[in-house]
Amino acid sequence: MKFTLIFVLISITLVQPSKANQPYKNMLEAEQALAQVLQEIQVKYASDTLFLKKLDASQAIWLDYRAVELEMQFPEEDKLFHYGTAFKQCRMYILIDMTSKRIEKLKAWPTPYIEGDICNGSKK
Repeated sequence: MKFTLIFVLISITLVQPSKANQPYKNMLEAEQALAQVLQEIQVKYASDTLFLKKLDASQAIWLDYRAVELEMQFPEEDKLFHYGTAFKQCRMYILIDMTSKRIEKLKAWPTPYIEGDICNGSKK
């Protein structure tokens, strides 16, 4: 009986929509948006291999930076023990925020630049 009850509770939890899953869904959407912006940049700058190489390096370093920022905010190894069950949601909120800021930064490349701005660098 106990095993059946646990199975039923798990099944109900998996079937019912949960607000707890929303941060995860939002994170997936942010990751997809980031991938889309990166794809737009790669298409627009397809002939500029040096720029694309630097973009790849920048993205790799940014991913490392994002991970280290999370570790700085939540340094303990046993995160659930030290920060509680809300840690997973907090982690998602921070990742979403950082990813959204990265997207905004990268959108400057697929967007046409302002004529006469001498600081555009690689932006076309």
